[in-house]
Formats: sequence, C-alpha cells, structure tokens
Amino acid sequence: MFFKNINFSASNAIKDIQGVIKNSSWGGNRPIIIITGGLGEGKSTYLENLINFLGSVKGLTFRRFVAKGIGLPPLCEGYSLKVLPHGNEQMLCRRVGPCGLPSKSFEFNQEVVKELTKELIAIKSDDILIIDEVGLTKTQNILILTVRRENLMHVAEWWKLNDAYVFDINKASVNDTAHSIKSLVLSYLASGC
Repeated sequence: MFFKNINFSASNAIKDIQGVIKNSSWGGNRPIIIITGGLGEGKSTYLENLINFLGSVKGLTFRRFVAKGIGLPPLCEGYSLKVLPHGNEQMLCRRVGPCGLPSKSFEFNQEVVKELTKELIAIKSDDILIIDEVGLTKTQNILILTVRRENLMHVAEWWKLNDAYVFDINKASVNDTAHSIKSLVLSYLASGC
C-alpha cells in the first residue's frame, strides 16, 4: 500500500492495506517500506527471508538493527539490540510503564544509544537501513521497517510516513514483496538520489 494522497486515519488506512505496491517505480522521495503483521505472526522471519532474497541483488547493501524482546509477549520486559552484520547484542532498554509511546514505556541504556548514534553516522548514504522493532531515526537512507499491525497507524502518524509502502505479511508473499521492493529500490538508486 502507498499511503500518499489518502485521507490519513487509522481506520481508513488499515482497511486499505493491500500488501503489494501498486506502483513500484520511484516517485521522488526515498523509499520507506513497512513490513507489518500481528504479534507473533512472523514479521522478523518474513524480514529475514526478504533480506536473504534481496541480499543476492547486485549493488544492494544493508545495515540492520534488530531488537530482540526480552520476556514473554505481549509486554516484553525490555529489548536487546544487535547491529548487523558485525555488532554484539546489548541491552537497549527496559520496560518502565505500560504500552504507549516508546519514550514513555521504556528506559533506554544511554551508553547503547551513544554507540547506536555512532553506528548510524557511519552508515553509507547508499546503504539500505533495516530496522526491526526499533524506533525510527532521522536518516536519508532507504528504510525497511517492521511494525506491528496494531501500531502501524500510530507509527505512520507519529513519524509522518505519508509515502510509506506497506506490506502485510498475511497478504503478500515474501517473493512478491521482494520483487516489488527490488524494483522500487533499483529505480530509486538509478535516479541518482
């Protein structure tokens, strides 16, 4: 789904998610791609399979930030963070409150945040940034994010992701998603932006 030019409300956008990009050519802004699904439905596994497919495309390089929940869902006790391909796993945050905005639900390890900032600064402009269950960052890189379906509209509204392409893991195969993303990303990179 392409969020651009719709009446932006949670109920409107969620019912319109088709799971595929209707127009997979680049339209001017850096691509922001969201992989969505419910709690425990397999977003991270879907993303892993997607990366395996896209990793074979010549000229695409990725930096991946993966947060792993600690404790049992639905309210994890915290998250550890691993930066791939080379990083060590570190404790990113611990829960201090019920679900809500991330800045109010968790207390973040400031040393890990400083290290994360250094990692983000070191990212090349043509790297594709993959963020799995981690809050967004200000970057000009192509982004591939995972967001729980129930949080999708909050994330899109909070970060003003009006141009995001959304793939629901229950409505689009990894193969179809990968081909659409490949077309979109290669079109964007060919534009020289």
